[in-house]
Amino acid sequence: MLPGVAVPGLLLGLAAAFLMLTAGSSQPEQPQSRVDADGRYQLVTPWNTVFDRAMLKGRPSLVWYGCIDCADGSADTLARLVRLRKANGQGDDAVRIVMITLDPRRDTPERLRQFVDRVGGGVIALTGNAEVVAKVADNAGIFVRRAMLPGGVTQIEHTSDAYLYDANDDFFARISPKDSDAAALAKLRGVFKVTDQTGDVTPVDKSHRPS
Repeated sequence: MLPGVAVPGLLLGLAAAFLMLTAGSSQPEQPQSRVDADGRYQLVTPWNTVFDRAMLKGRPSLVWYGCIDCADGSADTLARLVRLRKANGQGDDAVRIVMITLDPRRDTPERLRQFVDRVGGGVIALTGNAEVVAKVADNAGIFVRRAMLPGGVTQIEHTSDAYLYDANDDFFARISPKDSDAAALAKLRGVFKVTDQTGDVTPVDKSHRPS
């Protein structure tokens, strides 16, 4: 066998094997995210499934907008919300805690999965198409400013409040980092006191509220 014939054949065989291996290990395609004019969104969970905002109905929720690499300590913020929910005394299932990333290009589903595992408490983290996420944040009245730091690192400044919604997914109150734990807990407990005798949630003042 001539050396000039054997080597190309060997290379072709190795290339085919490599393509088979890489094809099997490729990441699944991220589901499509979307949002309508009323701020009703479909975003992507850390498990690459679709989360519809309608899923928040039925129980109160705490929604926080941030990112893994934000300078404001996102893990600490979410851990505080988990701690407040525990202090509320109605169990983890009584209130959903949701993080919507403002940095979807870096906060992929896989990275968010590792992040919420570290935070604990069953936090729901959501990402999606960058334009969709920007519209979701804008609909909620979230302030976002991106600054380029030396070395090409992007720093994101944003509204740091968590938004508390009632069981009808209507805005109820903001929980600020400046709130004492007692004040924040009073707001959280307050959302459970707006239910009337029919089991429906009594409307609250919705002026100057996010969607």
